[in-house]
Amino acid sequence: MRIKFKWLLLIAVALVPAGQADAAITNLQVTTSLPSPQPIGTAIDFEATATGAADYQFNVQGPLDRSFHLLRDFTGYSNAVWSTIDHEGTYNIQVIARNTSTGDTAQIVVPFTLTSRVAAGLPTISLTPHPLVVLYSAPPCPSGSSVRVGWIAAGTSTWSYTPTKPCVGGLSVNFYVAGMIAQTVYYFQQDLYTGPNDAKGPVLAFPTGPIAIPTPRITVTGTSLPTGSSGQPILLHSYISLNPLVSAYAIATDLSGNVVWYGLGGAFVLVRPVAGGTFMVIGNTAASLQTHVLQEIDLVGNVVRETNAARISEELVARGQRPITEFHHDALRLPNGYTVTLGTTEVLTSNVQGVTGPVDIVGDTIVVLDRNFNLVWSWCTFDHLNINDTATLNETCTGSQGGCPQLLTPVNGMANDWTHSNALDFLPSDGSLLLSVRHQDKVLKINYANGSGDGSILFTLGKNGDFTMSSTDPYPWFSHQHSVNYESDPRFIDVFDNSNVRRAQQGISANSRGQVLRINTANKTASLVLNADLGAFSPALGSAQKLINGDYHFALGSLGLFAVPPNPMTEDVEVGSTGSILYDMQSAAAEYRSFRMVSLYSVQQRGN
Repeated sequence: MRIKFKWLLLIAVALVPAGQADAAITNLQVTTSLPSPQPIGTAIDFEATATGAADYQFNVQGPLDRSFHLLRDFTGYSNAVWSTIDHEGTYNIQVIARNTSTGDTAQIVVPFTLTSRVAAGLPTISLTPHPLVVLYSAPPCPSGSSVRVGWIAAGTSTWSYTPTKPCVGGLSVNFYVAGMIAQTVYYFQQDLYTGPNDAKGPVLAFPTGPIAIPTPRITVTGTSLPTGSSGQPILLHSYISLNPLVSAYAIATDLSGNVVWYGLGGAFVLVRPVAGGTFMVIGNTAASLQTHVLQEIDLVGNVVRETNAARISEELVARGQRPITEFHHDALRLPNGYTVTLGTTEVLTSNVQGVTGPVDIVGDTIVVLDRNFNLVWSWCTFDHLNINDTATLNETCTGSQGGCPQLLTPVNGMANDWTHSNALDFLPSDGSLLLSVRHQDKVLKINYANGSGDGSILFTLGKNGDFTMSSTDPYPWFSHQHSVNYESDPRFIDVFDNSNVRRAQQGISANSRGQVLRINTANKTASLVLNADLGAFSPALGSAQKLINGDYHFALGSLGLFAVPPNPMTEDVEVGSTGSILYDMQSAAAEYRSFRMVSLYSVQQRGN
């Protein structure tokens, strides 16, 4: 519930040189929705006002941090909601007000104290705003030790565990515990690891709450799971709602279809889990570029950090590069803590792609952001691809068309949807990036070289690309593909082959396929290790993932989506090495992509 009164914290005045008084930002004030101190995990709304300011940036410094880290980058919104379970202590919230016309800024630092929830030296469990997530607070433990939390449903025999966290002398250790069924009593117990010893804490009982949102109907085919499937018992669904009143954009289920977590929010899409229990989401709430955001959120839904398309465009333009109009399709956390994501770039040009006169072209830009979402590297399709290579099915976009960005310079209300890239992957062995370019039916390996690369294309995989395919299939190559990624052995690449082009040529008998390609980069040959007919045609959306047990996970995310009227359905299937479907979960919703996970704290694991 929003508090109706606020606490005034600080006022700051920016000093500017003589003659520039009209550019000064004055009377910078910050109020909070609750007074300091508050228990750890409490959400606090910081709201700023200033004379002469157009936008605001919010940064946070914890009691153990040496520097500030981003909470919300410059945007026209004058507030930011902050919550953390890192440690009790005094945090500094830095607010920077900026005049976007002159560049003048003013800033203040607001202290806010969080207190421990531990009582009498014993662990405690607290409610959170999320009915399926609880906050477990472990008492202080010796530095050099570590602690984790296990939980088990009453009447069952299988424990689940959070990742371990290091102890910091004198401070509590706090965990969001998630992955539980609604309205169920669970038992919780901590493990404290000190050297070779494991000290168990007391067993605490706590019930989960009811699911507070509508969820799609889910059914599972078959009564038994394939061997080893229980090693990745969570299925994280990133749904796309056709109903603006439906507030869930992601749901996690167990393999029986029971909901164990969900995300909340408006026009957002969850694109990736991040190790440790956070998620990358993209989306917008209005037409402004500042409202099209890239966020990392925690299990409760608190924003950990956020930037927006307008802010990243500022940095691109300052480097002499093209701006972006939105984020789309993917955001991947790199091993060094950076994030790589995709942005839409729109160019108005003339006499290209078979058009005489002006033509609006929609392409893509890869942006790499540091831990504070500052731009560090970028790559644009307009700089590296032949602009006269038209989309293979001549796709176009209008401003109101599903799957299309807001258009800034349309010609006759339309733009050519040239590339429509939709997936990224990273190869640690050489620091390169893999990019799926859907409307070109190509997969590109790009020379990123951990940030020092020149962006040159190292290979092109696909029909008429750099590789010769060895296959008896009359149309072996993928088309309009999704979810392209390496396996642990990078000679193998998994692809969800939507098969739009193949279906246009072969007719309605051509279904979408789950493919695994073995590539030889030395002699530029490729072969199909798996080429599974998935039994239906999904013209858009989809996932591909090798599982720990050696099987494969594929998602057909747009079944019925383009029917009249739409009747969207998704099938998440587990496929064996021979191509047979071993497990099938059906959801009455469209699904952008999905992930089989060990837990909600794990990332997508690459099978061996």
